[in-house]
Amino acid sequence: MSTANNYLGGRFVGDDLFFVDGDQSFAEPVGIPRISFPMEGDSKNAVAAQAHVLKNLDNADTDYSPRPTVVADYANKTCFLIEQEFKCAADWFESLPLNTFYDPSFAHDYAGSLDLGSAILIAEGPQQDMGGGFVKWTRTYCYMKFDAHGFYVRNDYESIPFTFPGISNAGGQAFTQPFSTEVNARVERDYFIFTGSNFPDEFMEFYPFQTANGKNYPIADNIVLDDGSSSPTTAEYIAWETAGDEIVARSSCLRRWRGNIFELTTYYVKAQ
Repeated sequence: MSTANNYLGGRFVGDDLFFVDGDQSFAEPVGIPRISFPMEGDSKNAVAAQAHVLKNLDNADTDYSPRPTVVADYANKTCFLIEQEFKCAADWFESLPLNTFYDPSFAHDYAGSLDLGSAILIAEGPQQDMGGGFVKWTRTYCYMKFDAHGFYVRNDYESIPFTFPGISNAGGQAFTQPFSTEVNARVERDYFIFTGSNFPDEFMEFYPFQTANGKNYPIADNIVLDDGSSSPTTAEYIAWETAGDEIVARSSCLRRWRGNIFELTTYYVKAQ
C-alpha cells in the first residue's frame, strides 16, 4: 500500500498486499559508481602564449585576442564521468535538474583522490522495469577542472591544409605570394557550462582577413596584405611571424558536448 508521501508496498496481481523495507519513494543507488575518463589522451602544452584574431567587419573595434597559455594536463585527473544506477518505486520517479551535484555518499567507502562531489549531472535514464512496481535507471555525472574564467581548456595538434596570405610592401608590389601548405595546427577545445538562450559572440574567433574594399575574404581567396588598408598590415603580420605568434586558422565551432556542457573548438597556426 502507499501513502501520499512515501512508498511502503503495493498489491500483487489478484489484489494481495505486499510490503517493502524502508521508504522506496525516493531514488537510492544500486551498487557502486562506475568511473571513466572521456578525454582521449593528455592535453598538450601551448607553445605560444599569444594568438591573434584577424579583424572582421562585424567586430572591427576588437583588434587581437590574447588566449590563455594552456599547460599540459592529464586526461585521467582533470576530467571524469560517474555513471551509477538508481532505483525507486515507479510511481514516485522524478528526474533531477541538469547540473545537480553528485552526492559523494552514494560512493560508499570511496577513498580515492577524485573530487566526486564536484561532478554535475549531465544525463539521466532510460528507465528499466525491475518488477514489483520498481524501476532503475542510470544517472551520469561529469567533472571538469574549470579555471577561474569557467573554462576547461585542452590542446591537441592536427595537420591541416592552410593558405597563408601574400605580403606586399608600401608601394603595393607583392614580394610574397599567397601559398598553400600542410601545416601542424594547434586545436584548442574550450569546455564550459552554458544555460542561457543566446551564446555570446565574443567567445567566437574568426579567420577572414579584412581588406580595403570592405569585404571579408577567406584566406583561400589569395589575399595580399599591404601597409595601409589591410588588417593586419604587412608590418603587423611580419611582427607576428618574428614572434612565432599564432593566427586563427578556422573559425570557432560550437557544439553541445553533454548536458549543459558546451565545446568550442578553434584551430590556430603559426604565422608564416
